[in-house]
Amino acid sequence: MNEAGTQLTMAQIEAERPVVRQELHGVGKGVLKPMAALTRFYKRMDTALARVPEKLACDGGCSYCCHYHVYVTALEVFGLAEFINTQLDEEVREQVKNKLLGNVQRVSTLSVDEHIKTNVACALLSDAGRCLAYPIRPSACHRHHSLNAKACEVTFNDPLSSMQNILSAQHQAIADGFFAAAAIETAHMSADFARYEMNSALNEALTNPACFKRWKAGKASFPSVRDRDATGGMGS
Repeated sequence: MNEAGTQLTMAQIEAERPVVRQELHGVGKGVLKPMAALTRFYKRMDTALARVPEKLACDGGCSYCCHYHVYVTALEVFGLAEFINTQLDEEVREQVKNKLLGNVQRVSTLSVDEHIKTNVACALLSDAGRCLAYPIRPSACHRHHSLNAKACEVTFNDPLSSMQNILSAQHQAIADGFFAAAAIETAHMSADFARYEMNSALNEALTNPACFKRWKAGKASFPSVRDRDATGGMGS
């Protein structure tokens, strides 16, 4: 990242930290639900990203990136679990849970590198190619973008392709600021700030009620999930 990008990221971190700090403590004290806190966080992120001048190639129905390996924070997992349990009707909810279990079983035999190079459809991707939890989709999904959809198509059809997406440096810098602010403040409140592979973490969150207590205590929120980034992205 160049100097201008670094400055933009640092400015975003400083602007976001006091706001996200208040929201995280609200969640920790039980006065704010994870989904409500995340909805506010994502709204601020989307507003900031909307100021980026480049026109993104991403559009409704384009779902190439919905087959990627994705790391999510524990709080994002809790928000998704809450959304699934309260906003999806019973039939769709069961379909999502079954897809999650299938994905977990599929990736359990893969190394992280193998998973990254394998297309695995997100359990929240509908048959029509749209996200069933779009309002509460994780930061990684808010952040991901492309200025040329052709590159996305090529890497989808050939996951081993060396082609790279054409990205907006400003978009990345702003999103990195939001990522870092959330990770820093989560660490400061001594909660679990690691990032987890989404399928496995969400499957455990929906079946293990102790996960949230573990998050608040600073323990690994999803102990069964081996694919995790313990640095929370701060070491990358």
